Order: sequence, then structure tokens, then C-alpha cells
Amino acid sequence: MPGLDGRRRKPSHLRIVDGNRGKRAAPKKEPKPTRGIPATPSHVKADELAHAEWARLVTITNAPRTGVLTLADGPMLEATVLAYSTFRQAFAALTKGLTYKCATKSGGVMYRQRPEVFIAADAWRRYITGLTHFWLSPAARGKVATIADDEEKDPAAEFLD
Repeated sequence: MPGLDGRRRKPSHLRIVDGNRGKRAAPKKEPKPTRGIPATPSHVKADELAHAEWARLVTITNAPRTGVLTLADGPMLEATVLAYSTFRQAFAALTKGLTYKCATKSGGVMYRQRPEVFIAADAWRRYITGLTHFWLSPAARGKVATIADDEEKDPAAEFLD
């Protein structure tokens, strides 16, 4: 059922940074996707708003000190930028106002909310949810520790070298 999934699981590396208060063992075979920039889908390139937002988010999430973007993040990034594009298009359509007039069967006048209001609200919710997955909201950012330039190297790899 939607909404009954519970709290989102915290990534293992964040549990380690926070001190693993629950004392649960870390997963032994957790996948570690390769850091990098996923390929831009052709339909995102065709949408001017989505493509500009893709470039902006890639710049932020692939920065050396942030480094949260991986090659596996393409679908989440795609959903996020398409939600942003939908929001901007719906919001632009709202320049006519938030309501419109329509006639009732009895000849009266009724004001209804434009469908774009619901579309914009839903797209904004999806966009914000996508941003939190990339730690781009103020609340999520407070839970992440940045990696210093000298700490980026894997200690095991340094030992073997």
C-alpha cells in the first residue's frame, strides 16, 4: 500500500559515519556503483527544461567534494528532471489564473480549479523527492559528511599499492 512502506533505509556508509546506533551488522555484499555521470537519455535532451536541469544537477552532484552521483543513478536523475520540466510547464500555464468559470446545469456560474494546479503540485512533490535522494535538500544535507580530498582513496587499495 502506498504510504505504508515505513522510513527509508539509510545507506550503509551513512550509518558508519553516524556511529551505527542500532548496532546492526553492515551488509556484506552491498553493491557499490561506479561514480560518474550517466548518459543523458534522448527524450531528456529533446526537452529543453529537462536537459538544462539535468546539466545543473550533474554539475552539483558530481562535484569533487560532493561526489554522490553514480552511473546507476540515471533513472532517478531522469525522473527528477522530467518532474521539474512538468512543474515548470504547468506553472507557466497558470498565468491565466488558478481558476476558471464554467456554467452549471441550472444556468449559474461555478469557479473550478485549473487542472494545471494539481499537475504542478504533483510534479513539485516528485521533484523534491528526487532531490532528497541526491542529498540536495537542506534537511538531507545535514545528514551527510563530505569527503576530504585526501580521504577519497580506498585504504585497502593504498595498502596493496
